[in-house]
Amino acid sequence: MDWELKSSMIDGTINKKSGILIIDLPTTSSTSWQTAHYDEKDTIYPDYQGGWTSFETKSQYISHYPEMPERIIDNLHNHEAAISVVPWSYIENSPNKLAWLIEATANSRSTNKYDLSRPMRMNNYNPNQFW
Repeated sequence: MDWELKSSMIDGTINKKSGILIIDLPTTSSTSWQTAHYDEKDTIYPDYQGGWTSFETKSQYISHYPEMPERIIDNLHNHEAAISVVPWSYIENSPNKLAWLIEATANSRSTNKYDLSRPMRMNNYNPNQFW
């Protein structure tokens, strides 16, 4: 998986940089979501009444997204990469919301400045993560 993520973040001669959208499935233990695009809060979460919290440290991202790949955590923490994390429950019966997220993600791909400093993994096994 790390190879696919990193190759999506590189603006190569054959494959161009992609936008990345994370859909958090119900089987994960994430406790948060992340908005990264203009009007996303109003479009995807119009009925949300809670307060919005910003994470400042990488450890906060790791705590709230325990199953997320390290390369994604690096880039959620990197404010120059527009990566949204949406819970499945917010889009499962809302194809218009999913379409909006896909379009916003595609539109941000060329301006994203991904953090590529992490060496590419040769396998996806991580004894500290449970899938």
